[in-house]
Amino acid sequence: MPVTDPIAYCLLPIAYCRLPARGTGGAWLPRGAILSVERLARVLRSDLVTTDAATSIHDGRKTVRLILRAEGAVALALSLAAYHALGYTWWLFAATLLAPDLAMLGYLRDPATGAITYNLAHTYVAPFILALIGYFTGIPLLIALAAVWAAHIGLDRLLAYGLKYATAFQKTHLSPGA
Repeated sequence: MPVTDPIAYCLLPIAYCRLPARGTGGAWLPRGAILSVERLARVLRSDLVTTDAATSIHDGRKTVRLILRAEGAVALALSLAAYHALGYTWWLFAATLLAPDLAMLGYLRDPATGAITYNLAHTYVAPFILALIGYFTGIPLLIALAAVWAAHIGLDRLLAYGLKYATAFQKTHLSPGA
């Protein structure tokens, strides 16, 4: 049974990464696997595209949040790899991982100030600038700290702790009501 669904076709390399077995007529997938790949494609498509306008807004936000969380996982993984490549000790990583959360102290003044300080410390622009300073001044410790900072942001995104709105600490760009 040939795969005709374009999304299912794109999933084939993920679903099965072997050469065709002998005696299967050149089929790459075991019996029934094509059906499961096509079923997975249907589920993905139903999450990404809906015909009901009321649910498409909800599902669209859910999909965007999922993509942002996956992006956080990628940033975390790349930051961990960069830190490892720099060769610094992991105790330094552990000791500084939560340092960006000191920006929450802005909430002691009021929610608007807290949101500004938190958001400035939780965007990738700040660690990027720190890494540039470390690179151009020849101080690799700054690059390592930038990697830790980016890892913190990636972990926050992965765990759905997003950028804050000025209305309340719990209201983020990744929260369900956003």
